[in-house]
Amino acid sequence: NVLIKFEQFWFAPLPAKRLAILRIITGLFSLWYLLSSYNMLMKLPETDASMYEPVGLMYFFPEPFSKQVFFILLLTTITLNIIYILGWKFRVIGPLFAIVLLLFFCYRNSWSMIYHNYIALVLHVMIIGFTAAADALSLDASNSKKQQSALTGWQYGWPVKLICLATG
Repeated sequence: NVLIKFEQFWFAPLPAKRLAILRIITGLFSLWYLLSSYNMLMKLPETDASMYEPVGLMYFFPEPFSKQVFFILLLTTITLNIIYILGWKFRVIGPLFAIVLLLFFCYRNSWSMIYHNYIALVLHVMIIGFTAAADALSLDASNSKKQQSALTGWQYGWPVKLICLATG
């Protein structure tokens, strides 16, 4: 039956640690970008406003952010990124970081050219941020290593499959 094969493929059980490792890796990569590009990013608000063409969520912000607003956005993104990596209060922080990272990269891409290489990162964080990616290897996870290693289920498998599809 096609439906059974579809279900077996998309909802195959995986260990929670695999999804947690993806959370940590995507978080570390985005944090690396934000910190290594910090000085360059802080020059964005000083760029000629004629270079600003809103894309994505920035459609709702037809004018560039002031330096203070951009600094708050960047600092918020970095802070949420660190909490995302740690997996603390992930049911709130995961989706919040995903949305703020999307907003941040929409703003970044509204200046002179679109950097397509970061779209995959945002897609991955969007998928992971709305899943149970902090059930293992996180501040939210149970302290029992035995309990963490036993966590396996369909809810950890489908996000990995979706990330593969999004990457492809």
